[in-house]
Amino acid sequence: MVDMRRQYKYLICFLVGALIGAGAFWLFSRYRGITHADKFDQVLQLVDKYYVDSVDIEQLRTDILPYMLGSLDPHSTYIPPLESEMEEQRLEGQFEGIGIIYNIITDTIVVDQVFAGGPSETAGLEPGDRILTCDGKSLLGERNNQDTITSALRGPKGSVAHLSILRRHTRRNVSVVRGPVPIRSIDVSYMLTPTIGLMQITTWARTTYDEFIQHWGELQRSGAKALILDLRDNTGGYMDAAVAVANEFLSKDQLIVYTEGRTMPREDVVANGEGMLQKLPLVVLVNENSASSSEIFSGAMQDHDRAMIVGRQTYGKGLVQQPFTFPDHSSVRLTVARYYTPSGRNIQRPYEQGSLSSIEESLMSVSGIKPVGDYADTLSLTKQKQREYHSDKGRLLFSGYGIMPDIFVPQDTAMINAYAARLIMSGAMQEFAFYFVDLNRENLREISSVRELLALLAQEKSLINDLAAYAADQGIAQRPLMLRQATQRLQLQMHALIANHLFGATGFYQVITQGDPMISSAEQYLQENYHTR
Repeated sequence: MVDMRRQYKYLICFLVGALIGAGAFWLFSRYRGITHADKFDQVLQLVDKYYVDSVDIEQLRTDILPYMLGSLDPHSTYIPPLESEMEEQRLEGQFEGIGIIYNIITDTIVVDQVFAGGPSETAGLEPGDRILTCDGKSLLGERNNQDTITSALRGPKGSVAHLSILRRHTRRNVSVVRGPVPIRSIDVSYMLTPTIGLMQITTWARTTYDEFIQHWGELQRSGAKALILDLRDNTGGYMDAAVAVANEFLSKDQLIVYTEGRTMPREDVVANGEGMLQKLPLVVLVNENSASSSEIFSGAMQDHDRAMIVGRQTYGKGLVQQPFTFPDHSSVRLTVARYYTPSGRNIQRPYEQGSLSSIEESLMSVSGIKPVGDYADTLSLTKQKQREYHSDKGRLLFSGYGIMPDIFVPQDTAMINAYAARLIMSGAMQEFAFYFVDLNRENLREISSVRELLALLAQEKSLINDLAAYAADQGIAQRPLMLRQATQRLQLQMHALIANHLFGATGFYQVITQGDPMISSAEQYLQENYHTR
């Protein structure tokens, strides 16, 4: 029997070929005729009338868009309405809801965390509360999934969610007035040493600059004289946010970035000289998933010799997308320009038109997933293909393959065994961590710091064996030898997950990065060059 999904995909590919071959990029130009559009409509009419199976023509039109845009470059894309709305909320830094993080345990919603200052905290919700109904509608049972629950709990600002909850075996009613719930782009901020602050930016949102200033103020009051800024796995966001933070570190009239495209004349963005951190010792952490706005920030710091870049070669996304939103709230993100670092570097990785293959191959070679040799060999190969640039102080720089760090830290390629990987990837470890916290919630309320938590967990000698037993109940057969081999790594992961439930992202980060070689390298650099301790 023919695979209908494959057949449908072939149909889309055929139509995309017809669309592109007909020159139907008229969608983005008012000056071309509609002849090719008519031809494409005629093809759709033929499909509707004669195709062997029934086809939803309107859905087919929508399904064609990603293929069409994907033929241009790896980053031009079509985003459906729901995804577009969620992405907009993420970048805007807030959504309307009740402000909780929850887990679903045996078909019941259990509150895990309550956002500080959010609607649920105001209404008195607590971690451990079971939510039974919302506005009279039961939220129990297998028929409820994350989408239906999110739909029930979210709503317009000012509307009221009437909840029935179970708290310590007592049922009670709570009314929560829905309101803005922040989506923070900086959740991790703490003092690594008495004089070195560490901050992690996970995305560049509209709120990032204000968050950065707030967190730096707290670090400064705690004694910070230097900063480690972690941009690992930060795939980008608003360029303006990265520019605003970069402005804090640069002198007046120093170029931060410039953009230029076929229909967009060159536009320079320069520092205004009002930044408060122009002399602050800075280290930026990057890896192969640091992209776009993260590369703009890192490139500006590197070109002006303003910060030491530590880690691994970044993703290499040097194209600027402009969003175009349609009445149904779907959107197209179309590449309209390239951006360049102050020295003139465009760090976009080479790609075949519309293909990510060359990018993915390059990422594999530098990330350790598929090693092609040591770092010196990879760098030598890269140098042969790249144009040379120089920083303000004359250091040699290269373009076209992301940002090359000043201090390279290779990826840990030590593999965890198959049993440990299954414990993590199946979700069994995450579920067990939550169960542990939920069952011990009263005792854990007395814990006030990550250090206290780790001291307590060190006494839980059977924690990993209990995890294995729990996973066995979920159908994952125990492997005693493989469990012993992976105990140390599983223990670190489990402790971090438990810390996340109690202390949020900062707790998770502080535990999971114990012995992190990038952070150690950054700390050593600051201590040796700025005498920070």
